[in-house]
Amino acid sequence: MIEFVLNLTTVQWFILAIALIGVEVLAPSSYFLWPGVSAFVVGFLSWLFPGLSATWEIGIFVTLAVATSVVWQVWFKSSMETTDAPQLNRRASQYVGRKIVLREDFVDGAGYVSIDDSRWRAESETGANLPTGTRVEVIAVDGVTLRVKEAPVEVA
Repeated sequence: MIEFVLNLTTVQWFILAIALIGVEVLAPSSYFLWPGVSAFVVGFLSWLFPGLSATWEIGIFVTLAVATSVVWQVWFKSSMETTDAPQLNRRASQYVGRKIVLREDFVDGAGYVSIDDSRWRAESETGANLPTGTRVEVIAVDGVTLRVKEAPVEVA
């Protein structure tokens, strides 16, 4: 195996580059992209300088793969934008704090609530049975289940 690695040809470097980038295309994560690009660069360098030793090729490949991966991770994390709508794609989380009136009874501390155009499974914070017409407040979300508690009656 070591013999094979120490005798990689220009074509084999390009094949390694295509294989690594192909894996990246099939399972996007950016973990295989930069080693693939590095293998391509080493293949290009071995074509440009045919006398380049295997030690140099492997050293350049490892250095480039690690450096580009680290730079990518640092840049990618620093470029993440904060948004003014952090709950945008977490629909259930948008309902926390919302007060609603039950349209059906809770049995064994669980039932369904209607919010806007959706029907959600909900569980009472205390596990209590709640009758239809009870005003509740959404206090948390557990997966696709809303946690609710009885809301105090508001005086107008």
